[in-house]
Amino acid sequence: MRVGLTLPQFRDEAEEALVTARQAEARGLDGVFVFDHLFPIGRPDGPALQSRVLLGALAVETSRVVLGPLVARVSLLADAVLTHEMETLYRMLGDRLIVGLGTGDSMSRPENERAGVRFPSMVERVAELEDCCRRLRALGIRTWVGGHAARLRSAAGREADGWNGRPASTTSRPKRLTCSSGRARWAGGWRSHGVGRC
Repeated sequence: MRVGLTLPQFRDEAEEALVTARQAEARGLDGVFVFDHLFPIGRPDGPALQSRVLLGALAVETSRVVLGPLVARVSLLADAVLTHEMETLYRMLGDRLIVGLGTGDSMSRPENERAGVRFPSMVERVAELEDCCRRLRALGIRTWVGGHAARLRSAAGREADGWNGRPASTTSRPKRLTCSSGRARWAGGWRSHGVGRC
């Protein structure tokens, strides 16, 4: 099993996140992931380090661990902008990058509203997610789809390399995502742990 963690990034300063990433790498962890939020959920006046800027810093601060957003949310940026930013990170990180993509849910709506960006319907967000997966995979970038809804597992099976979901019950943890293409698997070879207070 590979072990990764999500960084403490609901802060004003980046140093704690950078130190945590360096320590994770030094201690043999396999991956370091970041949240993609404008502010902590439910606290619109709280600080949050921007995910793609932080990933750029982590590209310099680490040399071995896999890095990526867990998850970059479609609809907050245009598909072309999101995929271009991930392509830029891929140029810096190569195969160390895994792009987790998600659609967000009702708790994400306030971020869109605060940013002045429309919050599309779930059907539209899933279509955007699939488009981003196709664009990224065409560039050779590994993608995971995040979320536990059936339509997201289905999108992962069609368009992604893996699925990062949390099942409704912690006692029935899936080992593998079954899909017709045979290409997407549960990112269950990974176990991710949060670090620090959000």
